[in-house]
Amino acid sequence: QNSNANADAMTALLGSDVLLTKDGERPTSEVLAGKVTLLYFSAHWCPPCRGFTPKLAELYNTMKASGRDDFEFIFVSSDRDQEAFDEYHAEMPWLALPVENRKAKAALSSMFDVSGIPSLVVVDAEGNTINKSARGPAGSADAAETFPWHPKPMEDISEGVECNGFDINEKAAIVVLSDGMADTAAVRAELLGVAEDIAAKGKEAEDKEPEFICFFASSSEGPVGQVRKLTKQPETAGANPTLLILDIPDNGGYYVSPATEVNGATVRSFLEAYRAGSLERQQMGR
Repeated sequence: QNSNANADAMTALLGSDVLLTKDGERPTSEVLAGKVTLLYFSAHWCPPCRGFTPKLAELYNTMKASGRDDFEFIFVSSDRDQEAFDEYHAEMPWLALPVENRKAKAALSSMFDVSGIPSLVVVDAEGNTINKSARGPAGSADAAETFPWHPKPMEDISEGVECNGFDINEKAAIVVLSDGMADTAAVRAELLGVAEDIAAKGKEAEDKEPEFICFFASSSEGPVGQVRKLTKQPETAGANPTLLILDIPDNGGYYVSPATEVNGATVRSFLEAYRAGSLERQQMGR
């Protein structure tokens, strides 16, 4: 009975009684029964999508080859016609929402706040959201082992800009640039304590969202150079960490802490000053 209810929940969530498999259309309730599902919002006309799809296909095939049958991926297409959809879906080993079901696609994009592609959303067998910003973890080296990628309260910004189900363009972010430090373990442990508190309060909040997302930088790879540039920090990392708040949703505002030591107390007092409006707002620049 429970699996039937779960299958019905997935049919309702997707807004489609059928999904397109490699063997034609099959009932949604049948192919997704008891499975964690990844929704892949993508399109053939989108170059970043075309670059990402082969990597995602490799991950999917690796997970299936390991004997797992507790998950499924679904292509949710923004292609403009059937021909483009067919050509692109042919490159994918997973299911698809029929491209003609525009209403279902629009509802899903709205439900999960999909504003750009590629976007990845993971839901459980009952249709509850596990991670609505899963592109980062999908690209990580341990993606197959850590799926379904439950959001973490803190992430390494040198590996990506998503954390706790949001990305840095959607939510104010605490960032510790620790990429010049010989050993980041202590700073990471201190920041993690704050990050876990923020995540726990977010779950209790009315909108179920964290006030901030939290990042450290283990190296100068990935987006770290861009963060340094936008916040007018030295190009080369110093021995001391730099504590920032990036408020990109506020038209690219940012705040720099004068603290040369990053610990739970300095991060919390920085946040209190931010909330009180007593910090000097600076404007990101190219």
